[in-house]
Amino acid sequence: MNRPRRRLCRFGIRQKVVLVLLTVLLTALSVSGWLVLRDMERNVLSETERRGVEMAEYLSRSLAYSVVGYDYHTIQLLLNQVVQTGDVVHVRVLSDRGNTMAEVAHPDREAVERVDFERPVRLNDGTVVGNLELELSIEPIVAQLAEQKESLIKREALVILLIALGEFLVLSWIIIGPLTRVSRALESNVDENGVILRDIPVDSRDEIGELARRFNEMRAQLNAANQKLHGRVEAADRELKEAYQKLLEQSAALQHSNLELERLSLTDPLTGLGNRRAFDQNIEADMALFRRHGDISSLLVLDLDCFKGLNDTHGHDIGDLVLCQFADVLQ
Repeated sequence: MNRPRRRLCRFGIRQKVVLVLLTVLLTALSVSGWLVLRDMERNVLSETERRGVEMAEYLSRSLAYSVVGYDYHTIQLLLNQVVQTGDVVHVRVLSDRGNTMAEVAHPDREAVERVDFERPVRLNDGTVVGNLELELSIEPIVAQLAEQKESLIKREALVILLIALGEFLVLSWIIIGPLTRVSRALESNVDENGVILRDIPVDSRDEIGELARRFNEMRAQLNAANQKLHGRVEAADRELKEAYQKLLEQSAALQHSNLELERLSLTDPLTGLGNRRAFDQNIEADMALFRRHGDISSLLVLDLDCFKGLNDTHGHDIGDLVLCQFADVLQ
């Protein structure tokens, strides 16, 4: 009897459904998280752009009269204050001729990521008197995005875990439990004659319960059909055995008839000696044997003298009797 091979890793319905559910949830939440992070990044960058533009605009207006008056000291103090108190990592003020009037760079933020802003320095009447170059650090933005990303991943992991746990419990209660009872009820439920012994004890009103009820209805029909089939098989088996026995008897009789027919075809019916056909077969076999081994071969021919006179004087019956006695002497 071949036993089914046990697999080390076997996925049942419960594991398959949970795996599919986790895959769908992970994909959906990953796409949703990516979209949320993209929107958050876009909003944060937009806010940073707005802040940078406002800061550059405000600083350019504050520096306008100092640039016109070539007040380098005031410009330098203002730039130092801006770099020390804000997210500005580098700022430079140029005159209308392109000469650098003041420039400040933060000493500890040379390698940070930054965004460039450039605004003309204008007077109230709109006259351009210089140019302002401003570089704003985006490290706080990156840190904020990383923090939000970590928080989002934790929330998604918690949601996936809760949904998977709930789905696992629901599947176990609604689907896996009844299926397990059905499977256990079917184990060893058929005898050696193919008769289904017991019904499936499932009383639920869902599809599984309906399946169990249909199976229980089919059980009686299958057992009745199986009983009829066994009766027909037994009758056919008896008929086959009887026909086989008759066939054996006929074969034995035919074999006996063939042997008797072969004996009659090679034997003289009166004397029991071999006839002309037997003589031809034996002489050919003996001559071939003599030729193979190089032996000397001999042929003895006997004749009964005056046998015709014996038949004429005493009759054919006496002649046949003499032939039979002579055959016995030869044998």
